Amino acid sequence: MIFTMPMGSEKKNIIDWESLSKWEIGVMVIMVPIFALVAGLEHIIAKLTGATYNEVNIIVYYLLIPS
Repeated sequence: MIFTMPMGSEKKNIIDWESLSKWEIGVMVIMVPIFALVAGLEHIIAKLTGATYNEVNIIVYYLLIPS
């Protein structure tokens, strides 16, 4: 389970690793770096094209990935 805790002016996600199954931990270990890579590339594309991150995200997830 992931908890979002307010930490001053920013929020910090805290993962309760002990409540997760081995399967859930494995999925998180694989998916988090992949998501971070894709999100980073989307930010770079947004900066280069002048589009917003959300616009690039919509194009990637609804047009490029399904095709």
